Amino acid sequence: MRQAKARARCCRAISLGGAAAALSFGLLCTPARLDAQVLQLLRAINDGGSWIKLPVEDGRAEYSSPVFPVAGMTVKGCVKVWDGNPGSWTLRARDLLGDAELEVTTESDKPVRFDYEGGLQAQLDLEVEWSEPGDTTLYLWIGVSLTEEKDDEERDICEPPPS
Repeated sequence: MRQAKARARCCRAISLGGAAAALSFGLLCTPARLDAQVLQLLRAINDGGSWIKLPVEDGRAEYSSPVFPVAGMTVKGCVKVWDGNPGSWTLRARDLLGDAELEVTTESDKPVRFDYEGGLQAQLDLEVEWSEPGDTTLYLWIGVSLTEEKDDEERDICEPPPS
C-alpha cells in the first residue's frame, strides 16, 4: 500500500507540467503571462482543482487558452457549477490542437466527470451558454487528478476542499 502511494506521488510530481497545461481552461479568472498561468495551474493541481469565475454577458461567455505543452498527459477531471448559479448551463470545451471535447448541459451543484488525453500541445476553447438571457458571474469548480483510482485518504475531485 505504501509503495502504491509513493508511486502515485511520484507520478503526480513528474506529470504536473503536462496536466497543468491540459487544464488551462480551469484558470479563466484573469489573463496572465504564460509562466504565471503555468504556476497557477500547478498550484491548482496540487490542490486537487480550483474555483474559477467567468463573466457571463447576455447569457454567454467564452475563453480561449494560450498554447501549452501537454506531452500526451491523461487527466481525470470534474467540473461543477456553484450551487449559487441558478438555471442550466451548457459547457462546450474542446482542445483546438487535439481530439478532446466536452459538451454537456448541467445544473448547479451537479458534477460532470471527464477524462482528458492530450497530444504534444493543447489550446483549449470554452463556450458557455446560460438558460437565462442576463449577466452574471459563473463560478465553476474544476477538480483534477492524475491518478486512475482514488485511495481512501483522497477527497473526491468533484468536491472542493473545505474552506
